[in-house]
Amino acid sequence: MTRYPGHDNPQLTLDAGCRSAGSVQCDCCRGRLDTTVEHWTLTTGRAPRQDQHAAAHHDPYADDGGACFLQLRARWLDVAAGHHAGLLHRHRPDGYWTLLGDDVHCGIRLEILTADGLWLAGRYEITHRAHGPRPVLYIALGGLNQPDTPLDIPARALLRRPRYL
Repeated sequence: MTRYPGHDNPQLTLDAGCRSAGSVQCDCCRGRLDTTVEHWTLTTGRAPRQDQHAAAHHDPYADDGGACFLQLRARWLDVAAGHHAGLLHRHRPDGYWTLLGDDVHCGIRLEILTADGLWLAGRYEITHRAHGPRPVLYIALGGLNQPDTPLDIPARALLRRPRYL
């Protein structure tokens, strides 16, 4: 699926527009997409070696409820699953989380995809707060080998188990 190492990081990005790009075809509705205005892109890799897989319109006020974005988001999740990555899902009423259909247990190693296309490793835990339990990833900062800094896992964060597991 990937052309070269490092392209296991599917990014779904709201692009602010590029004056030099022109237009391309929307991969969802097949209509003309003007890349000089805001639009969504699905890429893998890090600059300058990014592969663009798809693009879609960005119109939050569209009558179709943003169907192009929703289709592109579904495609992004499919590409991510092909790289063994996905979103955390909370199961109620038990309150446990799953990743790609498997239970996620406290203490396991996970990686989270950053905006610049890098995977950041950490230890998965649950913190208990007044508004309920929240998943966090304890990461090591400042060259320390011990993961001791909690990072709240946002609902739209792409996660995976490390490759060596």
